[in-house]
Amino acid sequence: MNTIKLSAVHYQMLLELSKKKHIKPLDYLEELIQEVFNRK
Repeated sequence: MNTIKLSAVHYQMLLELSKKKHIKPLDYLEELIQEVFNRK
C-alpha cells in the first residue's frame, strides 16, 4: 500500500463524505477512483 498525503481539510471532507455513505474512507476513495477511471 502506498501513502497519499492530504491536507487536514481534505481529509475531514473525505471523512464526512464517507460517513454519509456509511463506508470506510479508504473504501470510499477507491470507489471514487474506479468511477472516474471507468468514465474514460
